[in-house]
Amino acid sequence: MDFDVLMLGSGTARVLARSGLTGSVHSLFDRAVNLRLAGRIVTLQHSSLPRTPLMLAVNPAVSFRDLCLVPGSRVRVEQGSVMVKGHRFCYTAAPAWDARLPLSFSAEAQVMVLRQGVSRALDLAASPRGPGGLGPIAGLCRQNLPPPDRGSPLLQAAVPVLEALLAAAGQERELELIPALTTLIGLGPGLTPSGDDFLVGFLSVLSLLEKGNPRIGSFARALRQAIREAGQEKTTPVSREFLLAACSGEFSEPFHRLYRAAAALDGPGTLAAAVRFTGIGHTSGIDGLTGIIYGLSLWRPLLCLAPAAAGR
Repeated sequence: MDFDVLMLGSGTARVLARSGLTGSVHSLFDRAVNLRLAGRIVTLQHSSLPRTPLMLAVNPAVSFRDLCLVPGSRVRVEQGSVMVKGHRFCYTAAPAWDARLPLSFSAEAQVMVLRQGVSRALDLAASPRGPGGLGPIAGLCRQNLPPPDRGSPLLQAAVPVLEALLAAAGQERELELIPALTTLIGLGPGLTPSGDDFLVGFLSVLSLLEKGNPRIGSFARALRQAIREAGQEKTTPVSREFLLAACSGEFSEPFHRLYRAAAALDGPGTLAAAVRFTGIGHTSGIDGLTGIIYGLSLWRPLLCLAPAAAGR
């Protein structure tokens, strides 16, 4: 059967620019199929799902299960199409979606709106036992919350690293903590472990704030390089792709929605985008937002932004 690809992620477009690619189906879900091509991952997904740097978006009427795909099914790229077990997904007419964040924050009010929206969304998402994943780390960043309970192995591994980074940044020694920060790569279970989701959120804040701030920019460049070097074998193939995309400044659509609303000083819109964000995966959304709130707290003393939104 032949299908049209409706849109490509910018990361996928770079992968498919190489000729003679072959590979296999990595993992299969009702609305998405992850394909491994020459050691990279791209994702066939329904266009109704949020856009990602890795996507090949197709009509939601396509039933991946009915195509009898299984992990290991053969994949090859030929003449503008991805062939998956004899099914052709043609991308020659598909536009590429640029996953790079198209903005940076230049006003203190923008950071405040973002911080308030993310904090409120994390509060709303918390169960009676507290937020899942790395959500309790928000207690490091907010005075009205208790310090995070280190009862889980996940938090036992992450909290000391993040406490140390907060302390080091106060002494202008944050670069020394980058090797420790990379220990979060692959931390936790799942297709995208909690540590990776946290780091993607944290990297998004660096992309927002590094312009015009040499110290944040220096840290961002060093962390990206360390993740590229350390992440090859420490996490899942799918999660590694999202980390590499984040290191290139590329993020999925929920980040774009959240940051556009905050940049426009739209408080209700920022909260709504953050609440939708919390619904991603089992704890992926919460972990990503926790990385955002941690990054805002870490760099807040360094931000020299205009007091009003003149830079929008």
